[in-house]
Amino acid sequence: MGYYTAVIFLSCATLSMFAKLVHDNQQIDGKTKTNFFRTSLVIIIAMLAEWGGVALNGAPSWTVPLHTVIKAADYVFTPLLGLELVSLVMPDSRLQNYLKYLMVGNVLVEILSIFNGCVFYVDAQNIYHHGPLFPIYMLTFVLALFSVLWAYLKAFRDSSNSYDISTVYIMLVTAVGIGLQMYFGGDMRTICLAITNGTILLFTHYQAFCLFKKEMDLSEKQKLLETDVITGLKSRFAYSNVLDKYENLDKLPDNFTAMVFDVNGLKRVNDSLGHKAGDELVQGAGECLRKAFSDYGECYHISGDEFVALLEVEPESLDEALIGFNDILASWKGEHIDSISVSAGYAVAKDHPGSINNLISVADEMMYENKRSYYSKKENCRRKNTG
Repeated sequence: MGYYTAVIFLSCATLSMFAKLVHDNQQIDGKTKTNFFRTSLVIIIAMLAEWGGVALNGAPSWTVPLHTVIKAADYVFTPLLGLELVSLVMPDSRLQNYLKYLMVGNVLVEILSIFNGCVFYVDAQNIYHHGPLFPIYMLTFVLALFSVLWAYLKAFRDSSNSYDISTVYIMLVTAVGIGLQMYFGGDMRTICLAITNGTILLFTHYQAFCLFKKEMDLSEKQKLLETDVITGLKSRFAYSNVLDKYENLDKLPDNFTAMVFDVNGLKRVNDSLGHKAGDELVQGAGECLRKAFSDYGECYHISGDEFVALLEVEPESLDEALIGFNDILASWKGEHIDSISVSAGYAVAKDHPGSINNLISVADEMMYENKRSYYSKKENCRRKNTG
């Protein structure tokens, strides 16, 4: 009894300390903390009830009523743990409601057993025995365990298989601990230890999963923020972030190249053919940029007709990419638009030392010069055709 008593009270102390750690963890929300504290209380009551039942077995006969009530508490609170563990991951679920009905039924049966011994009874010598309906209690207990397993596997269904395998392993080890006591009985008191360890492992495992899921959700949201909806290129948000990163550098790499692009005639297309055609023109420009420059860096759609590419590319490769870009533009054909024209300008850090904003300004000036030249040539052609 001394060894068993030490195990019980060490288990209670371990669970209480873990509950304190949960309380101090700022990443766990208040509702989850409350649910875990309630779960811990149920386990502690169940463990103390089992310990009390063992301690009173064979005690003086005047303790028979106390022994009976304590065994009833043991049989009520032990399967109740299943409901509490399910509530941690599936609150307000159909499974939780089913378990509530099952637990209410179990409570009524255990109260009845105090008077008629249907599930358990304590004889005149104050010795505990199983009653004829004890298998019904065991079925309730097993259903509670399987409900916990199903609930946690369902909670982990969107994660990698490693979470599923770990959950099954935790439940298997817990079941082995419970089974050892059920099969050997006597001094083999392993249920409380198995339940305590299983609960702590399961809760820690679930919290690790929740943290992983939050990180994945944040990563997905970040990805959505950094992706332009129209073109699929990097967005204005991503562009602002990368500018901040380069601003913090003491010196840009010599082969760092800023390229600025502007789609020619977008306003005219929007006004004459509609925004659907204008969007196609912007999408086409983004597609051409991606094909030509994505091997050397990132391309950004920063406003309606404006794009920027930030590259690390050697001069000869840059020349090849520019030639390739012009060829891609020339071969592009859309559903609403037959051709696309883009004015471009670029600046290389080696030729224009300074900040990234300075480099972009130089590229911007070159782009606008090319744009003015484009419209000037177009106007001259129009006059020649009408003259």
